Amino acid sequence: MSTKDTPTQRLLDRNVLRYVTAHELLTPGETVLAGVSGGADSTALLLLLMALAPKLGIEVRAAYFDHQLRGKRTSQRERETLTALTESLGVSLVTGAGDVRSYALEKRLGIEEAARELRYAFLSQAARQCGVRTVAVGHTADDQVETVLMHILRGSGLGGLAGMLPRSRWPVDRPDGGDLTLVRPLLETRRSQTESYCRAMGRQPLEDVTNRSPRFHRNVVRYQLLPLLREHVRGVDAALLRLARAAAVERQALEEAAERALARAGKLEGGVVRLSQAALRETPTGLLPRVMRLAASRLLGDAHDIGERHLLAMSAAVRKAAGTELDLPRSLHLRVGYGEVLLTAGEVEPGYEALPVEGVEIAVPGTTSIGGWRFEASIVGHDASPQSVDEWEARVDADCIEGGLRVRRRRPGDRFLPLGMSGEKKLQDVFVDAKVPRRQRDGVPVVCDDAGIVWVAGQRITERVKVTASTRRVLRLRAEHDERPSPSVSSFAGFDSRY
Repeated sequence: MSTKDTPTQRLLDRNVLRYVTAHELLTPGETVLAGVSGGADSTALLLLLMALAPKLGIEVRAAYFDHQLRGKRTSQRERETLTALTESLGVSLVTGAGDVRSYALEKRLGIEEAARELRYAFLSQAARQCGVRTVAVGHTADDQVETVLMHILRGSGLGGLAGMLPRSRWPVDRPDGGDLTLVRPLLETRRSQTESYCRAMGRQPLEDVTNRSPRFHRNVVRYQLLPLLREHVRGVDAALLRLARAAAVERQALEEAAERALARAGKLEGGVVRLSQAALRETPTGLLPRVMRLAASRLLGDAHDIGERHLLAMSAAVRKAAGTELDLPRSLHLRVGYGEVLLTAGEVEPGYEALPVEGVEIAVPGTTSIGGWRFEASIVGHDASPQSVDEWEARVDADCIEGGLRVRRRRPGDRFLPLGMSGEKKLQDVFVDAKVPRRQRDGVPVVCDDAGIVWVAGQRITERVKVTASTRRVLRLRAEHDERPSPSVSSFAGFDSRY
């Protein structure tokens, strides 16, 4: 490292230290992994982190990923340059490589997107290898300008206008990136400053020839569109950076409001997000898509592939009648129930697996298992209390049972006379009145004898088997299910919204 203490060094050291401190990007005592490529920005990033390490109280490591896009000779030169740089700084270097072109063909992605996915996949693995949770990259203010402009051209919303954040969650969907944080210490540093800093430190960074290729959309923006805008719009860079900062502040405010709305409306029960329909309908229309996005991200881990049109469809669905359903990307499913909106993912469904239509005989006395349910049947004395403990227990007159008992699922046309009613009722209407979700109904146990329905578990017994003063023997029936007792519930209140 250069021993000269130049004004360029002091100024950028001071500015970056202030930026890192203001945004709480790094924590004393932690190790940060710097992604490096050999270019001016990432080289300056590594040099700055090493210069500031004593003041920040951090340790620094580096990682380099070869995209295999520029030929073996160029890749070898990059490795040799970075190896020499890190050795001179006393920094350990982790290296990796990936065939971006083959990956792009396999996943049907553009080269830029494929390179990004493989690069961040490598960085997440390198972070695990190094035992770190914070990865720093060398995105600069110039990158921010380009990013915001590209998002404007795509018709992005407020999130896109905010561009890149100083600190963010892991940017791609990775099972090993869930607890990693990405930081950008140079986001208010210009590219010309990183180049000057490298020169002041006596370093000669490499230039990536693909950075000039018009095949890549960012290069067209960087070398054609932005120069034209700068020629005709004075201060366009500063204006775009102001827009990004203002959008980031407003986005944060909206995200916090969405977090509060979600905490009021929702809870997570064993892989199912349950949202109060009344609370959602009271949520301002402009905020509702953000609430739905947060709910989806709680379930999926992130909201990648859940686009604006999906969020608008979800927001419209919550105002519709029970039975409304939506199938969304990544096996996300929305269903409107009775007073609630449910989100599930993959094969997870709220409720129980369907029971057989023919039925299975229940041992009396004894225990019978079927479809995740366990039925206990026992005869108790006539002096036992006729009252059930809860809706999953029934006490009936054993001598009123005709033939044996079986348990099955509902059948078309099922009817019975519920206890306390004067006339028969369709089982379908009982489910509707009790607000049993449609997808759960085939999993509700229906206990029958030769004369018909005896008990609909969780609902009512039939009038003809009720316990009376003349009852001599009481049959106690109890239904237990692995998913039924006290599901694990976590409120959405308290989730970290800094990102």
